[in-house]
Amino acid sequence: MKKIFCFFIILLFSKFILSNEIRTSFINVHLKNVIPGKAFSLKKNSYPTLKILNKTKKDLILNIKVECYENPEINNFILIEKPKLKIKKESFSETDIIINLPERKEFYGKKFEVYIFTETENLDNKTNFSVGFKSKLIFETIKEK
Repeated sequence: MKKIFCFFIILLFSKFILSNEIRTSFINVHLKNVIPGKAFSLKKNSYPTLKILNKTKKDLILNIKVECYENPEINNFILIEKPKLKIKKESFSETDIIINLPERKEFYGKKFEVYIFTETENLDNKTNFSVGFKSKLIFETIKEK
């Protein structure tokens, strides 16, 4: 029983250390004046992109997905340029996020909150755990056409 308990403590501790080795500054990004019917690229509009720093000693593969809880239909209109990032050890990678809402009346004058989930692919074939983080993207559309 002691060995199992120690194993879980080591596993949790290693996961905590690893989570400090994968970083992003893309935490709470707030956009205004998004126009329904027109693609809005964060990169092209000089907003921060999702940039991830890998300070570990091994190459990583990260999967990125979008989740809007209040209106799940919005998930279909948020494009992650590279939903799977390969980051070399002690390096960084980035991807653009593009909002492409259809030109529909119900999308004007609204505020949307979207979460961007980033998670490593299987880091350790023995324990089958991964590390991830959640970023928030808030965007507001123009009031009228």
